[in-house]
Amino acid sequence: VCNLRCPLCATGMNKLGRPQGMMSLECFKTWLDPHVPYLFEVNCHNWGESLINEDIFDMIAYAQSRNVGTNMSSNLVIAHDHHLDGLIDAGLEHLTVSVDGADEESYQKYRVRGKFDRVIENMAKLVEKRRKRGRGPYIEWQYIVMRHNEDKVEEAERIAAKIGIDRIRFIPVGLPFEVKNRRALADEWFPQKFTGRDKGKDIPQTFGQADRPAPCYYLYRSMVVNTDGGVSPCCIVYDEKRDFDHLDRHETI
Repeated sequence: VCNLRCPLCATGMNKLGRPQGMMSLECFKTWLDPHVPYLFEVNCHNWGESLINEDIFDMIAYAQSRNVGTNMSSNLVIAHDHHLDGLIDAGLEHLTVSVDGADEESYQKYRVRGKFDRVIENMAKLVEKRRKRGRGPYIEWQYIVMRHNEDKVEEAERIAAKIGIDRIRFIPVGLPFEVKNRRALADEWFPQKFTGRDKGKDIPQTFGQADRPAPCYYLYRSMVVNTDGGVSPCCIVYDEKRDFDHLDRHETI
């Protein structure tokens, strides 16, 4: 479930291929517990806006209480002070904020229904709250580079530095896994000039090079559990018919 309508997102396109919903705290605990001995981290997001779920703070706190690290991605549009305080109180370790642009025009073209100024304000507030309280999540600004916003990269870097974001990361635009008109979408959205930002040997490249494709590790080190208990091959695959299994079918859980 999401408040935005991003045109290359299965949720935004209303083509998720499974019933939309939000995971309950009870299901989160039930499905997490058997895997705790093998978990380093839980990502509290998948094809939706996690702050819509009122249980998200208790989920984060529960995972932290089981010594499992927590990561969450948010568009941060609907966030108010109590949401920001809630993330800190719950002990969230890493927050990724999706902001694909450096002004309202470049941001709104993809983050449909979003509010650029509000997101920047919320990131700045979170940085300040973290400073005052002496704790809080590592904050990463994730910027999907597309044709309409590739000229705004340097301005985004300036904004990130000004408000004290820990890292700004530029990633390539992806196409929905099940979509058929891939060539047309690529022609519309893929950047033409941007190839990456290399800050030096100690900071890894944050935008993949075509001649150096990175291997995919998701199948070997992660598990994707949907709100209904369906287990997907990876976070890119969303249709219910692609599920490997369903956690509710196992008597051991």
